[in-house]
Amino acid sequence: MGPGFQGWAPVVSAHSFQLPFWTWIAYVSAVSAAALWKGGPSERVGAGIIFGGWLASALVWRLPQWTPANEVAVIDLVQFLGLTVLALRSPRYWPLFAAGFQLLTIITYWAHVLDPTLGGWVYLTAGILWGYLMVGALGVGTFNAWRNRPQPAIADDPIAAPGATRR
Repeated sequence: MGPGFQGWAPVVSAHSFQLPFWTWIAYVSAVSAAALWKGGPSERVGAGIIFGGWLASALVWRLPQWTPANEVAVIDLVQFLGLTVLALRSPRYWPLFAAGFQLLTIITYWAHVLDPTLGGWVYLTAGILWGYLMVGALGVGTFNAWRNRPQPAIADDPIAAPGATRR
């Protein structure tokens, strides 16, 4: 910090920066719907993997007889494997980033397991960050697939052929 900020510390709690719970639901739903509507085959498969992983995780947290953190870690691993296979078979680049962000989620989980001094707030914040970036990679891939799709020509186009001058 610069000299003007010495001794300055904002008084905030850990909950001051928490997003509302519906933000993630709206984000993953909107991006997945856009991928199914305007994306190519890779984006549709990726939306299924990402949205399916989120649904499975949400269901696991609702079941009282399980220990959710371990089951969610298994779901994250299956999601990572699905995104890795998609990245290896797809001509698109975004699945590489999505699989990388999912791998970071798994690494964050194991860092929390192996080092109990790593606080829960750090673990959850990192997991949320990697999730948003993974869905963001799908969103960028969907936008690029939609943008690069050939547009149908209009039958009565008044503009002359490319390169010709108008008279």
